[in-house]
Amino acid sequence: MSKLVIVTQHRENYGAHDWNGEGSCPQYWKMKGGNTYVVEQLSERSLDKIARDGIPQLSLLIESRGQYFEEYIIDWEIREDDATVTEEWESHITLSYDSESQNWCAERITDNTRSGGYLRREIQTQTEQFTLAPAGERTDYCNTYTMVSGEVLQYSELEQYFKQLEA
Repeated sequence: MSKLVIVTQHRENYGAHDWNGEGSCPQYWKMKGGNTYVVEQLSERSLDKIARDGIPQLSLLIESRGQYFEEYIIDWEIREDDATVTEEWESHITLSYDSESQNWCAERITDNTRSGGYLRREIQTQTEQFTLAPAGERTDYCNTYTMVSGEVLQYSELEQYFKQLEA
């Protein structure tokens, strides 16, 4: 089996931060990293379609451009399913197509126990889930945290959890 790996670039327009909305927006773009999206276990039919047509539907859903921020695809390729696609400290976004809702769904799991974890030490993993919508929009966003204790919390519950730990 194979997987599709899509790499994007983020850019932020620092000139737009002080812009009052009148006249032309000042242009001062800075590169800000990007994302790696992965579609796993592609069928032969999917591979043939990608070889023939590329990835226009995913491009329309991933890429976004505006006065303040943009994300665009800089590369994509087909890799073997067991190939490593990110550095150890990075977390890719896994995409899957839900044929029932006819939507592309996304999930990113950030393992905070790896070297360089940036979340509080009580957090083991952060899981983000969302649905891709046109022009880079993300709908149905859900953000949960699995604590080292095994509890699973929503983002809105974290503040209270940490207050109880400190008490």
